[in-house]
Amino acid sequence: MCLFLMSSSWIFAAVPMISRIHAATADTDSRLNDSTIQVDSSTGRTKYDTIDKDRQDGIQSVVVSPYGTATAPATAASCAAVADHDDACPKDHGRTSSMLQHEQQKHQQQQQQHSVHLGPSNETSKHQSFFPDCRLYLARSTLALKKSDLSSNIISSSSRHRRLGIYTVQPISRGHPIGASDILIQLIDYPEESPLSSFVSLYSFEASQFGAQYEAKRVASILAGIASVAQSTVMGESNAVPFYARDMDEADVPRTVEPGAGALTHYHNLTFLAAKHLSAGSEIFVGIPYSSSSGGGDNQWSQSRMERIRQRDELLQMEDGSELPDDGVVHRGRRDVKWIQEHGICVDHLMVQKSRKKGVGRGAFAVRNIPKGSILSASPLVPIDRKAAVSVTAVKQGGKARIREQLLVNYCLGHVNSSVLFYPTAPVVNLINHDRQKANVGLRWSTSKDIVTNGLNVSAISLENVISKFYDSDALVMEFVATRDIRANEEIFMDYGLAWSLAWEKHVQEWNPPPNAMAYAPSYVMDDVTGLLRTEKEQVEHPYPSNVMTACFYRYSTHQRNDGIASSNKASSGETTAVQWKMDRRTFDYRNLRPCQVVKREDIDGKFYYTAIMKNWNGMKKDEMIPKHEIHIVNSIPRHAVRFVDKLYTTDMHLSNTFRHEIQIPDDIFPCAWMDLDHNKICGETKH
Repeated sequence: MCLFLMSSSWIFAAVPMISRIHAATADTDSRLNDSTIQVDSSTGRTKYDTIDKDRQDGIQSVVVSPYGTATAPATAASCAAVADHDDACPKDHGRTSSMLQHEQQKHQQQQQQHSVHLGPSNETSKHQSFFPDCRLYLARSTLALKKSDLSSNIISSSSRHRRLGIYTVQPISRGHPIGASDILIQLIDYPEESPLSSFVSLYSFEASQFGAQYEAKRVASILAGIASVAQSTVMGESNAVPFYARDMDEADVPRTVEPGAGALTHYHNLTFLAAKHLSAGSEIFVGIPYSSSSGGGDNQWSQSRMERIRQRDELLQMEDGSELPDDGVVHRGRRDVKWIQEHGICVDHLMVQKSRKKGVGRGAFAVRNIPKGSILSASPLVPIDRKAAVSVTAVKQGGKARIREQLLVNYCLGHVNSSVLFYPTAPVVNLINHDRQKANVGLRWSTSKDIVTNGLNVSAISLENVISKFYDSDALVMEFVATRDIRANEEIFMDYGLAWSLAWEKHVQEWNPPPNAMAYAPSYVMDDVTGLLRTEKEQVEHPYPSNVMTACFYRYSTHQRNDGIASSNKASSGETTAVQWKMDRRTFDYRNLRPCQVVKREDIDGKFYYTAIMKNWNGMKKDEMIPKHEIHIVNSIPRHAVRFVDKLYTTDMHLSNTFRHEIQIPDDIFPCAWMDLDHNKICGETKH
């Protein structure tokens, strides 16, 4: 969560939310007095200042600007616990937080020393000014099929494979961040047969990998940046893996006072690490873990992507050796650095920080000085049918389903008169905020033959083809261009358009805090302020806030194998099994974060340990499912293995009065043929 410096404006206050949280956390142990909650008298915002002695041995967060915030594993075991294969864990896992911070600060200083000086831009240049310190480039992938070159505005089914990839032109050591940290957007309750399912199958990841399984009954995580732009491959051949210990907070946009509550994702700081040493010129490949159909949960995304990888690899074998010499290909997975810099576009000009604009959360900031006319980023766009960008959530009250637009809409480009939205996939661009007066970037379609083959003319593409034939390619690319000189560490803004501005003004005028907003306590706050956990019996008189519950990191399958727990075919009604908690390299995988009821607390040598009844969550793999009639008790659970989680549909994104609106692509570059919702519009003229 974000930390703020103490100032004289902060005072202790007694408000309903504070009373509720203190009641939830006020154990008899004196250590809870170390947790304090303070309120800004002018804004009503809460500030949490916590000393939690029971959790000091947990994972530590360190700032690694400009490449995001990596989480430094405290032990080899905790490192392995967050990776899908051993290569993700660096051998130097013993590095301290301060060491990692020093390394990244040194790199940032080197970048600033080599940044270009601001000066007049050459607006007719091919791409942009040359940035010798730029690390990541968008360029033609070494896995691109020659047949994927677009000779027309309609692509054939055999060539509908992504052509672009991300390269590093600097060496990256194993276990180090590849690029800036980025956000995760949760898609919820999308209809299985919806057109959005195609988007999910190509661009989503299993939500339980990132601890988002409690958002809704059906959840898919969309990972912005590297995960969406880089080429996918099987896990064993990948060289980039996500560090799953993402952060989650409301970015100082609380539901108590901010109209923007629920309009931004709480999931952020997702960092990709090098799974092996990456030499200069290496293409970044993200591994797709194979999910067996025999397991629980939604495996469609994995199976669909694996099939596409198989088809692509078969076609690549047929084209093997056919690359042209001037393509700069050293071998599959690597290009000549000079070729990348000449034919690619730098995509690491942006980094994530808390926005300096009130009420908008996080923002995008310039890593280095950027001259006017330079391309800050170039982003492939994924077309999405507007009608598909809704969630359908069953609501018990009245028996009516609640139909709402997905949070994803707020991160899409589009036009108020069009039924198609476009999701930008490039790193950090989804965090560029709106400000008409301070706007320093604008949009334009890329016509570069190095990025969009044969200079694809978007105006000649029909709306039908955009939705049906471009959703699974990266043929449509939008450039974010500096409209004036931009200084290093300056926040990036763009004009979201008149339609967005009017919709936001209307929302602000009509907005009121939701009922019981002051009684809401986010799970991450409860984790911060709660030292000792209450037992189930203690919660009868002093309950936790109604929106949270406790969950434990625990692997049932491991204890089944090693401790002789009765298997499901032996379990009978009411059977009780009890085991001692233990950690292995996979324990702290978010997929093993399961609901649990704390029934006992005991002090052992000055540390508190807990006994809990373990439960299942919807979608767990079959080998982790506790049999229906088994009461499974686990004892000796350390405090850091128990977390608070938000109950289904209780986080800000589910509020009924949240803002939803796409970012407008300017009228002068949005093709007339795509404005199908303007019934008075005829391309080339207007009906009278």
